[in-house]
Amino acid sequence: IKPAFSKDAPGAPGNMGTWQNPQKQAYGTSVERPVWFTIAEGVVGEIAYPTVELVQTRDTYLAIETGKGVLDERTLNHKVTRLPGGLTFRTEAHGSGVNIKKEISVDSVSDAVRIDYELHFDSDQQRKIYLMHNPIAAGTAGGDGIEVVSINDNKALYAYQSDVRGDEPAALNVGVRQLVSLSLESDIGNVGFEGVNFFGGQIYERAMSGNVAGSLMSESSGTQVKFRVLIQFSPSEGMSVLAPEQKNLMQKASSKFQAEHKAGWQKYFSKIGYRKPAGPKGDKEESSILVLKALEDKREVGAFIAAPANPEL
Repeated sequence: IKPAFSKDAPGAPGNMGTWQNPQKQAYGTSVERPVWFTIAEGVVGEIAYPTVELVQTRDTYLAIETGKGVLDERTLNHKVTRLPGGLTFRTEAHGSGVNIKKEISVDSVSDAVRIDYELHFDSDQQRKIYLMHNPIAAGTAGGDGIEVVSINDNKALYAYQSDVRGDEPAALNVGVRQLVSLSLESDIGNVGFEGVNFFGGQIYERAMSGNVAGSLMSESSGTQVKFRVLIQFSPSEGMSVLAPEQKNLMQKASSKFQAEHKAGWQKYFSKIGYRKPAGPKGDKEESSILVLKALEDKREVGAFIAAPANPEL
């Protein structure tokens, strides 16, 4: 792994960032890993790591550029469904000329959120697909850094807190690193500060100490496009841990993700002696048990967050 270029983005610290919509549609984690995600506006929102209250990202979503403009998937009407037996979610959204399906879960082996996309278009034409990512490293406003890096012959985004001070407590986990990648050939990675226009503007490879954001762009055609997005985390080791994991996670089948995820939750159900009743009542009961357990921290057992919404509430 190496930085793609060293062009620094201007405009620090950028516009004041805002939290994602607090009207959450879903909340997910695995039994084993200290990673938690929310879904709002049909897309992955705040992701917490390595403790349940420490938010590391604001949102991650697609923007699709065609000859008719840019489609932001957050603006579409979404249906969100939980898969039985765990906290894996499927979303479906319909827009002008496109149907977007996703499957979202936390891995059971690595500290990563997996998003499997399936796009169906009404017409076969050339288009640009942008993966947009907004980090909030260590849960702090501003002071973040983001770089475009090359990993396995593809572009990726590498984010962290870039203005670490010596007086910051260890509880902030300021050494956390995050790597964002996609399985499509990402031709261009671009980073900048909050408020930047990523569509057709200047390309930069690093933005330091501010409210930063990044994008990965891939050109595609055809009426169907399938790909995977990974959002990985590491306590401090960074690329030495994230790079090998990224390759393995990109190759893992969706069915294996789901089987491992469900098996972890089944062990928890067995531990507490829970057997799901049949019918809609059982689905609601299972959801309640899953979310109550998900609100608990995995390091400090017995410590809960009040609700997976705006962290200031």
